[in-house]
Order: sequence, then C-alpha cells, then structure tokens
Amino acid sequence: NNVVLEICDEPILFDTPDSLAGSWIRHMVNVIKETEKSLPSKHLIAQQIEGKMDGPVDFSDDPDVQVIVTQYDWAAGDQMGGLKGLDYEYGHNKPIELNETDYYPVWYGEGNDKISASRVDAWEFIVGGGGGFNQLNGLYTVNNPAGKTDDNDQLCTSLSKLKEFMHSFDFIKMKPDRNFVIHGIPEGIFYRCLTEPGKQYALYIHHSLRKSESYYFINPGLYRENIVLSLPEGNYQTEWINPADGRVLASEKIKVSGSEYTLTTPQYTIDIALKIKRI
Repeated sequence: NNVVLEICDEPILFDTPDSLAGSWIRHMVNVIKETEKSLPSKHLIAQQIEGKMDGPVDFSDDPDVQVIVTQYDWAAGDQMGGLKGLDYEYGHNKPIELNETDYYPVWYGEGNDKISASRVDAWEFIVGGGGGFNQLNGLYTVNNPAGKTDDNDQLCTSLSKLKEFMHSFDFIKMKPDRNFVIHGIPEGIFYRCLTEPGKQYALYIHHSLRKSESYYFINPGLYRENIVLSLPEGNYQTEWINPADGRVLASEKIKVSGSEYTLTTPQYTIDIALKIKRI
C-alpha cells in the first residue's frame, strides 16, 4: 500500500517529442490497469507534468492518473514546479507532490542561506495544499548514507516540525484560501493559507526574493506584521510557530466579535507559521 507508480520522470528532458512521450505514458497507464485487474492490490498511478500545461504530458485531468507530480518551486525548464501546480492544477482534486527540489547544497545560489531556502520550499508548498514533498538532498552519500551532518540535523528537524504542524490539524477538511488574509502582509512577501472556515486555519509567511524560478533567495531581517484576517465570530486559540525548530513563539486565546480580526506577529527573521483553532 505504500507503493505509488510514477510512470516516467522528466519524459521530454532529452528532446523526446511531447506527443510521443504522452502516447507512451498513456499506453503504460493502460498496461498497469490491465495488469492489476486480477491482483489483490491496486496502486496509485502518478505522472510528472512536463511541457505545455494541458499538453500531451499533463495527465492532471486523466481519471486513471491519481497523483500529480511536480518538480522545483515554480518551474525548471519545461517542468512544472510545485507552487505553480498548486495554483493551476489544484482544482483536479488530486494529491500534488513536489518530487524534486534544487540539489542541496549545490544549486541554491552563491551567498544564499541554503538551509532556510530549503526549509521555505517545503513549508510553503505543504501549507499551500501540497500532498507530498521530497528534497533532492546531496548530503546522503555512499560514504555517509545516513546523511549525518549539522546541515541535515537542521533540515530534517524543520521537515519533522512541518509534519507535526500539519498533523495538528484535521487537514483533509482544509483547502487553500487566499481570502483568509485581508491585508497586512507587505507586497512581495510570500505566504500560503489552508483553512476550514470557522474552525481551523494555517498560515505560513516567508521573506525571500524570487531570483530563480526553481528556488528562493532568502532575505533575512527583523520583521513584524499586523495582519488582518477573515474570521467569523467565535473564540479561538492562536499559536505563532518558528518553522526552523517548531518552537511556539507566542500563543493567546482571542474572541472575535465581527467578521475580521487583527493579529500581530512576534518579531521574526525569515519565516513564521500561524495556527488558529476554534475553541
């Protein structure tokens, strides 16, 4: 049950015509379906989007392909990135996986805070509605197969805290919601929200620059925002969380008497996450 069959990674990378790649992938989908008819377990089928959206290698609306695969943040050549997938393919109501990031630590740009750049990849995608995240991590090697390094301690801690953050919600009932934040996040700042209106809310904010379509360049500073949120009347518990280590930076119970509420973030340097639950 833990096996997902992705048919072909990067199918047009080496100048294979997208029409030929698409036909072959379609054939393999049919082969898998026919083969598994008589088997006790049926597996999810996945396919990466490459080339033109809605083109021959975009199987997002194909009912026989259950998992949408993306790579990198927004795009890399002809490959659709994870965040672009959330914006343009989420309506198919399928899990979207970010299957490959920039290669850590080589590809994240000279002078960049690479640990933080890798962290914001994961947090923005998952809090934005992503269904799975894989980091392309070069710290796991033949000589160090466990990847035991100081960098990896920080990277894996942040990923584990992201998992804990998401599992603190009944996230199956939540959807991306750009109307949750009314105003207060400055122009050019990146954020994503998941909500079940009136019940539970997740928000992630990070201060980065878009110098590349495949990764973020971190822009550290001392930040504090007054954020106006769309919240119906009721009592809520709020928590501001440090994504790097999962620490709760501030928490309070609030009473909302109208249709919106202003929360002030604790001071932070790169990124911050917010959890709100009705009590």
